Amino acid sequence: MLNHKGTQEIRTQRLVLRKIRESDYKDIFRYTSKDEVAKYVTWNTHQKIENTKVLCKMWADQYKSGDKYHWAILLDGTVIGNIEIPKIIDGTAFLGWQIDSCYWNKGIMTEAASAVRDYMFTEIGVETLGASYIKENIGSGRVMQKIGMTEVNPEKYFEKLKNTEKEMTEFDGMPLGFCLLSRKEWICNKLTVRIMKPNDYDEVYALWKNCKGVGLYDIDDSKNGIERFLNRNPDTCFIAEICGRIIGSVLSGDDGRRGYIYHMAVDENFRGNGIATELLECALTALKRNGVSKTALVVFKDNEAGNAFWDKAGFQKREELRYRNKLLVE
Repeated sequence: MLNHKGTQEIRTQRLVLRKIRESDYKDIFRYTSKDEVAKYVTWNTHQKIENTKVLCKMWADQYKSGDKYHWAILLDGTVIGNIEIPKIIDGTAFLGWQIDSCYWNKGIMTEAASAVRDYMFTEIGVETLGASYIKENIGSGRVMQKIGMTEVNPEKYFEKLKNTEKEMTEFDGMPLGFCLLSRKEWICNKLTVRIMKPNDYDEVYALWKNCKGVGLYDIDDSKNGIERFLNRNPDTCFIAEICGRIIGSVLSGDDGRRGYIYHMAVDENFRGNGIATELLECALTALKRNGVSKTALVVFKDNEAGNAFWDKAGFQKREELRYRNKLLVE
């Protein structure tokens, strides 16, 4: 299920991406009035600035729906292009853009498209990103390749469109290319697993609170408690990040005899992509490196997803044992 947030401002190294305003029409006319920009799009070159003014008003009004994704691309405060998701069909978002020819071949559209790609996968939760281009327009095809998209046959692309459009493979006699990027492919390319540090606490704790099946204890899971654990186990606790956002964690440590695993958690929006398995492998490798030969953990009985994961990971359920604990601090 998509988590619609609409067009939010995005900042990159050089650019600001924001909602299009009616007042942007002069900047936008500057590039929509150029024949070379209009050559590879479905609209005609703008002959009159009044037409661009009407278009900007229409675009600005579309944001009222709350599920419109269309950004003006600003460089040094000037609108030099726009990038849009014109449609989303069953979890597939289709992407399109235009940019002033003065800024072609400078990596600007790749920077903007990468930011929109990450926003749609991370914040909105789309499953696939799709785009088409006129093959003669080598620059657009190159941008799609640089942001991780793969060229596919027309049948696979139009399957994502659910036959809502005629299967057109040419535009004005020019052959079209079709590209797709799945969420799973994007995660594989963007995922980073690293050692957890004390300053990760706030974001990791928020993740734990939002994950069903993670039992939290005020003392042990306080900021001081986790920092104490990390200091005792500096190289066995890991987090998973995508685009600087923490989406998974595992705490693990040992007492010199046995290893213990706590708080394995993955943001539910990113599950099913092997992230928990990768976190676990990092933790087990680190424990083995410390000389640990056996690892234990505790799972709530009613945590069906957690128990299924640990069964698949090869952790045996010990029916002959009874878990006991005692509070030393009230």
